[in-house]
Parts: sequence; C-alpha cells; structure tokens
Amino acid sequence: MGLWDEEEIDVEPQIEETNKYLEDPNKGIELISKLLSYDKKYNSKRKTIKKLDYLLDRKLLETSGKVNISNELELYEKLINLSDKLNEQNKMQLLKDKSVIGIGGKFSAGKSKFINALLNNDILPEDQTPTTSIATYIVRGLNEDVRAYTYNDQDIPLDMQAAQALTHAFYKKYGLGFSQFINNLVVNVTGFPYSKVALLDTPGYSKSDSGMKRSVSDAEKAYTQLKTVDFLIWLVDIENGVIQQPDIDFIRTLKIRNPVLIVFNKADKKTDSAINDIVQSSKEVLKSTGINVYDVIAFSALEGKEYCGTNKLTSFMVEADEATNRNEDIEKQINDIINTISHEFVVERKRMIENRNKIGNIIFRSEDVMEIQTLVKLYTEVISSIDEIDNCTRAFEATKKGIGNLLMSIS
Repeated sequence: MGLWDEEEIDVEPQIEETNKYLEDPNKGIELISKLLSYDKKYNSKRKTIKKLDYLLDRKLLETSGKVNISNELELYEKLINLSDKLNEQNKMQLLKDKSVIGIGGKFSAGKSKFINALLNNDILPEDQTPTTSIATYIVRGLNEDVRAYTYNDQDIPLDMQAAQALTHAFYKKYGLGFSQFINNLVVNVTGFPYSKVALLDTPGYSKSDSGMKRSVSDAEKAYTQLKTVDFLIWLVDIENGVIQQPDIDFIRTLKIRNPVLIVFNKADKKTDSAINDIVQSSKEVLKSTGINVYDVIAFSALEGKEYCGTNKLTSFMVEADEATNRNEDIEKQINDIINTISHEFVVERKRMIENRNKIGNIIFRSEDVMEIQTLVKLYTEVISSIDEIDNCTRAFEATKKGIGNLLMSIS
C-alpha cells in the first residue's frame, strides 16, 4: 500500500486527537491551500517536460511511420517507458541520481512491514487496508521530512503532522481526499544505509475483499507505478505456498530491465523444511516463465531477518545502490533508440535508390514499348517514394534535434 491513503477500512488512525490539521478546520484549509498552490517558476519546466513527452510519445512515431523498423513495437514501448521514467525523475529531483526499487506484490503480502524492516524504522503504517493510495518514494535524507508533488508538478514541503493528516481521517472529517491532486510523496528518512536507492511503496495489485472492478483498478494503479522502476522486489505471502500464476503474469507485464528478487515474506510462520520446499519449488516454476530472476528467498519482516542462511537481500540492495542506471543512462538509452530509427531511414532510402536504379537499367535495355510504359510508371512511383522518405527524414531529424535540445535543457 502507499504510505498515506485517502481511504482505509476498519482502522481509525490514532493521530486525530493530536493532529493540528485534523483538530482545527482552519489549519485543514491551510493545508489544502498549500497543496493547491501554484508557483510560476515551475511552469516553464513543466512545459518543457510536456513537450518532451509529446515528441517522444507521439511526434517521433508520426515522423517515422513510413519506415519499416525491426522490433518497432518493442522499441516504442521502451521509448515511452524511458520517457515516463525521465519525466518522474525531473519532476522529483530527489530521484535524479537514484535507482528506484519497486516493492510489489498482492494485497496483504506484508509490503509495508517489509519496507519498515529494510528501513529499521516503523515509518509506514502496517495495520491499514487501503482502497486508494498515493505512490510514495522513500529515500535517505539528513532529516526526516516529506515532500508532496502535486498534479501541477509543484514541489510542496510538508511537516510530519501534515503528512500524517493525508489519511482517511482527513477525508472523514472534511469530506476531501488527497489522491486527486497529489501525484507522489517523497519521504526522507535518516539511517537508511543506501544513499543511491529510492524505495517505491505501491498498493497491492489485488484485493482479497474486492470485486473484479476494484481488483482491475488496483492492478492498473500498481502497474502504472511499477512499470518505470529500475529494480523490483516482489513479495509473496509464504502462507499461500508456491508462487502463483497471477504473480508471474503481473511481473511479466512490467518488463523489468534488471533481475527480479522474489521474497517469500512471513517466513516465521513456516518450518524450515516447509520454507525450503516452497522456495525450491518456486525456483523450478520460475525457470520456464521468461522472468529474469535474481533469486528466490524467504524473509520475516516481523523478525527482520532472511531465512535459510542466505544474505541475498543485502546483496541485491548493494547492487542496486551501486548501479549506474542514472539520468545520463536514461538519456543515452533514448538517444540510442532514436539513432537506431534514424539508421533505418538511411537503410530504407538506400533500398529505394537501388530499386530505382534497377528499374532504370531495365528500361534502357528493354525494346518492348508496353514493358517500358509499365516500368516508367513504376519508376515514377519509386521516385515519389524517395521524395516522401526524404520529407519524412527531414521531419524526423527536426524532431530528433528538438528532443536533443530538450534533453540538454533538463539535464
């Protein structure tokens, strides 16, 4: 679940009696006003990012439509994903030099308690049942504080009481939730040992108490939040046994670039023998799924320890912390894809020129008037296609130049 939820079930927060934003309606309105504030200095950068999104997500596809590109769908999916990731990092500067580790899994897999164990800090509520949530990033900071990133890309610092007020308690008292105008929260915590890592807390992709409509909504939300992460830790409740097909299917849709760590949580509820059987059986199941698996481990968030004598979780975190998957790498990947498409224009034009020359040679050798008429018509069509590819090339190169300039302006 997300750190601060608009709505929760059955659990009444204990902060209502002492939180000034919940006690005093004037303070509540002050918080709303702060979150809806608009600073013009952010407007220019927001326009730049939106323009970059447009060029990458739409214009590039339009200008390259006349070229047959191998792996076209895969390239454009990757390009859009990189565009989304770059967008997130530029909206939230705290993420710009971080590898983002998404924490995913079904509802009730124990994600919040697991994150608290990683942080060695009970910063996330563990006894809430979310129905909507705000994607929350957790990073190491000098002080514990929270920043809210709003729908109009404003960066709003919040004190801890304000952050704690972004719950069902506020919705219940004032009839207003926050997920409609807060896109993300970034929480700075002290003592987190990994300076180049950001953890992304997400809602469960399924709900045990929901109908199909709610489950689909949760799955879409989890997918949107997790599809741009650099690394993925996927939690499974060990009491459910061997990893199930819905988990496998969901992980595969994310197309994570780096190996995925599968963690069977709540290992303290099973015997060592049962743990070993579940872990080994899951490894066998995962071999044929096409998922790039880092490892499969058992962990107890309650005890804060990994089972079976392994230390894979720490190794995974260290590797993510040392990874070079930074903003410059994203820009390089974008430029590599664009250059690949650009090369296809050159190849396509060369093919057309060769075709034109072949037809021309046949025309000059032919003595059949009817054949010459047919070939001249075909020759004219090829010339027209060459002109068209030249026009597309110019449009593509202009788009490419625009993307390059925008990437430089936000780097």
